[in-house]
Amino acid sequence: MGAIFSKPKAPAPDPAIRESQLRQEKILAKQEANTIAEEKAEKDKLRRRRKVKQGGGLNLLLSPDRDEDLVQQGLTDKLGSNY
Repeated sequence: MGAIFSKPKAPAPDPAIRESQLRQEKILAKQEANTIAEEKAEKDKLRRRRKVKQGGGLNLLLSPDRDEDLVQQGLTDKLGSNY
């Protein structure tokens, strides 16, 4: 009568399945780490690019090289015709 009310026991899991699950988890962990590293590198690249764009504006406007370039191109600081 005990067999009527008791639940049947599940068979023991195959060790090969567990090993393959562990290998798959390791592969996924490596992929996640690579993805995180790539995202960080991309963010750093964008941050560096943004910093370069922000920093060069005022310095380039006030540099003496800019004045020399204007003279070489035949441009003047005054507006209007050159009479």
